[in-house]
Amino acid sequence: MKETKFRFWHRERHIMSPPLTLRGIAKEEFMILEGSIDEYDALQYTGLRDSKGVEIYEGDVVDGKGEYSTRLPQPVIWWDMGWYAGRIEEGHRWVTSLSAIEQPEVIGNIHQDSHLIANNA
Repeated sequence: MKETKFRFWHRERHIMSPPLTLRGIAKEEFMILEGSIDEYDALQYTGLRDSKGVEIYEGDVVDGKGEYSTRLPQPVIWWDMGWYAGRIEEGHRWVTSLSAIEQPEVIGNIHQDSHLIANNA
């Protein structure tokens, strides 16, 4: 069974926490986070690793060879009961299932590396 864990991005300080498990959060290990939890974006672990063994989290930017017409790299999102790389904007969607990406590689995250995301327009 995959371990449920999160990283937390502080919106004002622009810092990412180390991964925290649900058990750790329940044991108040989240106290390493400064300020209120409302100041953070919670980014969930997908249960998947990239081609180099790096854990893939929601909000990570992944590159690789995708299916359909989605251009990579794209951010990791939860959509329609699954993890995808892509975007949904104004009724348009550009998504590829994470499990369908050949040799996925985490190359950054949406908070620190948004310039890496491909334009699908």
